[in-house]
Amino acid sequence: MNSKYLVIITLLLAALPFSASAQGSGLYAVAEIGTIRNSMDLRGDLAGLANENNAAAAFGVALGYRAFVVNNFVVGIEGNISSSSANSSVTDGFDTITFDENMVAGVYLTGGFALGDDRRALLYGLLGVGSVNADTSVAGVFTGSESIDDSGNGISFGAALEYGFTDSLGIRVKALHTRYKGDVDELKIRDTSIMGGLVYSF
Repeated sequence: MNSKYLVIITLLLAALPFSASAQGSGLYAVAEIGTIRNSMDLRGDLAGLANENNAAAAFGVALGYRAFVVNNFVVGIEGNISSSSANSSVTDGFDTITFDENMVAGVYLTGGFALGDDRRALLYGLLGVGSVNADTSVAGVFTGSESIDDSGNGISFGAALEYGFTDSLGIRVKALHTRYKGDVDELKIRDTSIMGGLVYSF
């Protein structure tokens, strides 16, 4: 990840109240399954070309920490990693560029509210840095084929709704959007994921 993003996250993380002991505070882990759809944001010479975007199933895990700070307001940090086979492609009739995702990951600051008197429902937002690992291939009528390992970083934002059946076990639904800048010039990728997960609080 870009070093400036890591510095910002570290500074914000240092301000979190890791000594809180309210119900729902502490470490948690999530096993997730859902779908990821990516699309190409084309610039420069690629702008205006036809492109195809495909969604695919995704499987992932997340680990986080959160704490209540004022009344029902909760803040924390979360990291996750997911497999992905979503892909996008663009062609000008002669050359075709294909972006095949292998893995997506991210680190996010979280903040939101507990709902209800028992605080079993949580509604919170996520904001942080996402990264992607993919294979980008270029196939041309005259230029032949070439494939490179591609990677990129970008800003991620989204929201999650979580409900705890017990003090240690719950479920959640999360939607997350990320914009990546890869290694290929004038090619940016937009990811949108919707994941459902099983939450375990330690």
